[in-house]
Amino acid sequence: MGKYTVSLPARSDESVPLPLGCTNASGTPVALQTGEKALAAAKMLAAKKQKKAMEVAMSPGKALGMTAFMMYMSGSQLNIFTITTVSGALLNPIRGLFAMNATFRNFEDPDGHTSLLQPKLVFVGMQLVALAVGLYKMSTMGLLPTTAADFMDSIQFKENVESVGQPI
Repeated sequence: MGKYTVSLPARSDESVPLPLGCTNASGTPVALQTGEKALAAAKMLAAKKQKKAMEVAMSPGKALGMTAFMMYMSGSQLNIFTITTVSGALLNPIRGLFAMNATFRNFEDPDGHTSLLQPKLVFVGMQLVALAVGLYKMSTMGLLPTTAADFMDSIQFKENVESVGQPI
């Protein structure tokens, strides 16, 4: 044997227990936790899933301050940076709302221990606030039709029946 070799003792398969959920040599699964331990573990896992789902629901709010600051810094002129910032501020919440079920799919519990109603409502609320910030920026830039002058083309003016004065 060389200077840097180590001889290990022969391994016995019985000395090392199999991990939970694995099958042993006969093909039967190793028993999982049962009774009160299993119930406590399930409740703890449901609580962790609920907490993580709430963190994901609050994540659009974390980016809201940065988005608002970027829109403030972009100014009210129509240029490529402003258009890119405002379009991102409008499209990201819409994409987030359409992908809501995919976002929370990892936290669903087949046993029904985890209720995702509150995190989903918080997520929708945060996305709507982010969308409102983008719409406010569009309004301050004059891109939203909010005044009567924006609808002048739909007003039909009456034809004058009489006129005063001489035609030119």
